Amino acid sequence: MNITWGISLSSLESEGGLPRELPECFSLLELPGFLLSPLSKKKLKLSYPHISELFFRDMIDPSVSREIIGQSASIQNDLKLYLRKLISEADDISSSGILLDFAIERSFEKPELSEKIRTFINSFSNALYHSKNKLLLPVRVPLLESVSSAEKYLDFLKKQMIPQAGFSVDVHPHELAGKDFSPRDIMQWLEFDTVLLRFVYEPETGNRLVRKSIEPWLEYSKNHFNKLKIVFAPVFKHLETIENEINLFEELISSLNNS
Repeated sequence: MNITWGISLSSLESEGGLPRELPECFSLLELPGFLLSPLSKKKLKLSYPHISELFFRDMIDPSVSREIIGQSASIQNDLKLYLRKLISEADDISSSGILLDFAIERSFEKPELSEKIRTFINSFSNALYHSKNKLLLPVRVPLLESVSSAEKYLDFLKKQMIPQAGFSVDVHPHELAGKDFSPRDIMQWLEFDTVLLRFVYEPETGNRLVRKSIEPWLEYSKNHFNKLKIVFAPVFKHLETIENEINLFEELISSLNNS
């Protein structure tokens, strides 16, 4: 399989929690948005020479970005300016993509709200156009109960008409365990616009990412994607957790690459 393997450190709460080393099997790194400015201002340096792609998750706190459409014009304008600044900073360090969560699901059955969100995104699309970054919108799998089909996300993206926009598909394997599901039924609407396919789980609650839980996605993906970007995204609070998971990822990736 021609796979780009990545690891997400988006659960970090401070830059002091960065692992000292990452295995060479990873060429993609996802970081929390608050680390962008320290990196762009060279107050923070990453010592991972084999990382060739960098993504930033939640450039704006989701509690803010999800509610921005309901805020005053003044607050919206301030955020638009801030986003343009962040996109410029991301371009300065040659990152590949940024993720923003506008809770677009709430607009699927509300055309007026959908138009407002698209208008807001368009307000900083010129900055995206002149950068190397993709704007990623999150898609949760299993789908939220309010979402009848993944086609709704594709409809939103088509109307947005920004070539730099795509999806981060966040698969929660443990919620699918024991259920009859088909990756194809979900991904047929998303595959051409999906940039990252992330496996999200919570090791500190006893969840473990095992080969069996991700193989259906890898099997589907190797037949439908030209270049995979698979990201392991453990949710963690303690540094020792991610260090332990990194060791397990090395073993898992080795077994998958040799299969």
